[in-house]
Amino acid sequence: MMKLIIRILDLLFKILGLPYYAVIKLKDLIVKAVSATWSNLKSLCLGLWNMILKTITSIKLSVLFVARWFWKVLKYIGKWFVEAVKETIAQIFTILGFFIAWLTLTSSSKDIVGIAILISISLWLLTMGLRKN
Repeated sequence: MMKLIIRILDLLFKILGLPYYAVIKLKDLIVKAVSATWSNLKSLCLGLWNMILKTITSIKLSVLFVARWFWKVLKYIGKWFVEAVKETIAQIFTILGFFIAWLTLTSSSKDIVGIAILISISLWLLTMGLRKN
C-alpha cells in the first residue's frame, strides 16, 4: 500500500511539478535569447557607430583636400589675373589700335575682325606663362 501511495505522490509531483519546470526552462531560454540578442544588437550598434565615424572622418578629409586644392587654384587664378592686368596695361596702345580699327569697319567685316581681335587677345593672355619662360 505504501508503494502505491508513493507512486501516486510521485505521479502527482511529476504532473504538478511539470508546469513549474517548464516555466523555469522557458525563463532560462528567454533570458539566453534576450542576452544573445542584446549582445548581437550591441555589437551591431558599435559596428554601425564605427562605420559612421569612419564615414564622417573620410568626408572631413575629402572636404579638407578639396578646400586646399580649391585654395591653391584660387591663388593661381588670382596671380594670373594680376599678371593679365599688368600685361594688358603694358599693351594698352596696341589694344586701343585694335579697337579703333574695329570701329572703322562696317558690315560683316566688323563682326569677323571683332571675333578675331577677341580670340587673339584671349590667346595672348592665355599664353602669358609661355612667354615669361
